[in-house]
Amino acid sequence: MYKLEIAFLKALKEQNKEKAINNLDAIFETLINKKDFGPRGLKNQLLTMNGMLYRSFRNELQDLDDIYEIRQEVIKVIEKAQSFEEIREAGYVMLNNYLELFSSKTMNSNNIAVNRALHYMNSNIHENITLGDVANEVHISKSYLSSLLAKHTKSTFPEIMNGLRIDNAKYLLRYTNISILDISFKCGFNSQSYFCSTFKKQTGYTPSEYRVMILED
Repeated sequence: MYKLEIAFLKALKEQNKEKAINNLDAIFETLINKKDFGPRGLKNQLLTMNGMLYRSFRNELQDLDDIYEIRQEVIKVIEKAQSFEEIREAGYVMLNNYLELFSSKTMNSNNIAVNRALHYMNSNIHENITLGDVANEVHISKSYLSSLLAKHTKSTFPEIMNGLRIDNAKYLLRYTNISILDISFKCGFNSQSYFCSTFKKQTGYTPSEYRVMILED
C-alpha cells in the first residue's frame, strides 16, 4: 500500500493525471477486496492520504492558505461520502484539487524563472554567458531551463541571446555614432564578421545598410 501511495504522490507532482488515477484506482481495489473492509476503513485511508498530500505540498509550495483550504474541503467531501462509489468519487475530488493547485503554482514558478532568466540574459548581452551561467543564476538545472525557455519563447538559448544582442545593436545603430566594430563587441559578439552575418540573417540588412536606412527615414 505504501508503494502505491508514493507512486500516487509522484504522479501528482509530475502532473500525470492518468497515472495518478490509475494508482488511486489500484489503492481502491486493494482495499475494497480486503475481507471485512468497510466504507469507514476506505474513508480513513483517504483521510490519511489527504494528510500526506497536505504535508508534501505545503513543504514544496509554501502557500499555507491555499493548501489548508484544499485539505479542509477534501476532508468534508470524504466525510460526506457514504457508499464505496461516493468515497471513490471523493478520492477523485482530492486528486483533482491537489493537481490543479500544484499545476497553477508550478506554472507561476516557471514564469518567474523564465522572466528572471531573460532579465539576466538581457543585462549581460555584452558578456559571453552560457546556459549554465543563467541556470545557476535562477537556481535550476541547465536542462530544465532549456526546456522552459523553449516552451515559453519557442526558441533555443543561443537564438534568444542573439535576438537580444541584435535588438540592442539596432538601438545603438539608430541612436549613437558608435562604430560597427565597437557595437559588435558591446553586444557580445566575438568578431565583427560574425556580428554582421548574424545581423543580416535576422533583419535582412547588414548593420551599415540598416544604419543608412533608418537615417533616411
